[in-house]
Order: sequence, then C-alpha cells, then structure tokens
Amino acid sequence: MSLNIDHVLFAWPDHDEILSACEAVGLVPRFGGVHDGGETQNSLIAFPDGSYLELIAPTEPGTNPDRWAGIVDHWRGPENWCIQTDVRSILTRALKMGMPVTGPNPGSRERPDGTNAEWTIGRYGPHQARGVLPFAIADRTPREFRVPGATVMDGPLTGVAEVLIGVESVHDSTKWLQQIHDFPTPIDVTTPLAADILTFPGQPVSLLKPETETVSALAHQLDETEQQPLAFLLSTKDFEAAIEQFALTDIGEWKYRHRRRRVAWFDVDLLRTRVGVIEDD
Repeated sequence: MSLNIDHVLFAWPDHDEILSACEAVGLVPRFGGVHDGGETQNSLIAFPDGSYLELIAPTEPGTNPDRWAGIVDHWRGPENWCIQTDVRSILTRALKMGMPVTGPNPGSRERPDGTNAEWTIGRYGPHQARGVLPFAIADRTPREFRVPGATVMDGPLTGVAEVLIGVESVHDSTKWLQQIHDFPTPIDVTTPLAADILTFPGQPVSLLKPETETVSALAHQLDETEQQPLAFLLSTKDFEAAIEQFALTDIGEWKYRHRRRRVAWFDVDLLRTRVGVIEDD
C-alpha cells in the first residue's frame, strides 16, 4: 500500500525570506500560526489531495530552536517528511522489529484566528535513518484545524508527489524502507540530474545519490547535511498549465522503465533544485 504523505517540511531560518521566494514564483502560502513553546512558526501551501508543503521557520530569524530536534535540525531547505497514520501502531511495529522509537508526543499550534490545532507525532528507526524514514502524525483535533483547506485549489498542482532523499548508502536506506513499510524493489530512473536515482514503484519516494565527481547543487546540499530529503516534487496533471501559471525552469524528462515524465524546478534561487513540479500519469 502506498504511503500517505501528510506533509513535507521546508525549514528556513527566516520566515519572510521563504515566503517571498514562494510568492515570487506564484505560490501563495497561508500563515499557519505559532507552535507551542513559541520558538517556531509556519506557513502552509496546501493542495487538493490534502497534502501540504510546510514552510517552518524560527519566530526569531536566524535562531536555532531545539523544539524540533530530530525533525528539523539544519534549517537549510527540505528537511523531513511526514505520513498520516496511527502513531501508536507504527511505533509498536517498529519496536517489535528492534527499531528505536521516540514518542508518541503531543504537539499543537495556535492559528491566527485563535483555533488550537493539536496532534500526536512519533519517530522511529535508527539515528542514521532520520530523514530517510518519515515521522508519523495523527490529529487529536479535526484535521481541518491543522490544514484549513487547499491554498491552490483552482490551479494545476494537485499534491506532494515525491520526496527525493539524498543518501549515503542506497542499500541501507532501501533496507529500512522495506523493513518497516514493505517497499518493493527499487528501479533506476534516468534524469538530467548529476545523480543516481532509484524509485520505488507505487511509493512517493526516490533515493538520490549525487555523483561525487560532479559539482552540483544536489551534491552540495548532501555534503552540508546528513542523508535526508534534498527535494520535493509537486504533482500536476496539466504540465503546460503549470508552466504557464508558475515561474519554472530547467524542464527535463525523467525516464522510467515503462514511462516518461517531465519535471521542472521553481525558478528562484532558494527553491531551485529543492522544490519542483512533476508530470502526473
């Protein structure tokens, strides 16, 4: 069964800066509010399928809040990804497999209208799998308190299609995903990127290992961090409409075993090679 992406996290040290970058390419975030503890805030770009891109930042620009340690550590762009599931069940399953877990832990955020959204989160897997394996979330209040409707309902974007995870060991990362989530055998994808990419049929995840001999933005991003998401791809069923509505660049074709899909990146420095659009089947 395909994992249900709840949201993906783009962490940046300055909230206004990431908002300006999104607005410059045609994405319109909605302010989500301040998290419990007061150290972080977010804005959301929500999609018709219920998934969303979370733009999370410190309330004091340039600080490094420890409230989200283990989920947000670097504040340099794509940081983590989250699935919506029964948190206690997935943690229990991980424990039975001998994996360490953290949680379940409560979380909350007060929206600008005073509504308090509450949830439970949990993390699982060895430390070196952080960012390869998602964290899990379950709402304690109605989900619409946390995600109050799509911000791009009338446009060509439909949801978060794929998480591209930069890895040091494809073998270990595949093992973790297969062990806990029963992923299939991965297949190669041929892309214009200076990287080897493996994807899991039917799952919203690809593993990306930048070519070490090639100087590339993706390789630089992986050098700066541990293995973790390097990019997020948003889905569209109308690629031409997406190109017309949003500022996109570096349009390329990704070749899978039995199909081809076009991909483009949002054309602003802060998002280029970090957030893009992929053609849906």
